[in-house]
Amino acid sequence: MSTTHQQEESNKIVQYFVKKYKLLPHVEGGYYSEIFRNPLSVNIQNSSTSSDSTISSASSENSVENQRSLSTSIFYLLGGGDFSCFHSIKSFEQWHYYTGSCNLIIHVLDPQTKRYGKFVLNNRPNVESDLSLQQEDLLTPHWGSEKVELTNLSCFIPENWWFAAELEDKSPENYVMAGCTVSFGFDFRDFAKAKRDNLLAEFCKDGNDKELEELIKRLTRD
Repeated sequence: MSTTHQQEESNKIVQYFVKKYKLLPHVEGGYYSEIFRNPLSVNIQNSSTSSDSTISSASSENSVENQRSLSTSIFYLLGGGDFSCFHSIKSFEQWHYYTGSCNLIIHVLDPQTKRYGKFVLNNRPNVESDLSLQQEDLLTPHWGSEKVELTNLSCFIPENWWFAAELEDKSPENYVMAGCTVSFGFDFRDFAKAKRDNLLAEFCKDGNDKELEELIKRLTRD
């Protein structure tokens, strides 16, 4: 168990979720538990070039190395003293904000354009601004300029992008319980943890973006 995970043991809410949902320490930081794995599978070697015979039963005789589940889903827990370091996977990933004490910030790096972006997730719509329209069902969002926006609740991260996550308020008592849905399904063979020097060379090679440079240094572990 990492030093950060040991520090998280002092957070009673983190302890509660870890115990209740049988969460395990994740190599990127935080805690996770897989809650769904689609029994159907896809041959990822052929999926980008042919639509024939790419979806099959998980027990098919296609190459095991190229087989992936169609989709997977996990619970993911992050405490205020921890972060999810920059990493990438070969699938699309959707993050869902379930509950927490502050905003969740997801930083992304596009390997094609070399641009940086971020998502800010929370589950606190501004219902006070237009309560009369939402009295019938506060759990059903009404989309609009002053209502809850999709980007508050969820975001999509394209395949092969680098991304990291942290709490906006890093006080030790804070937490966010999120979910991650991956299509095609997550497999540690497709997971890459970023090397700090490599990211700096790729995204900060001109030396002009000191803020991004500091962000990468702070949210990498190697």
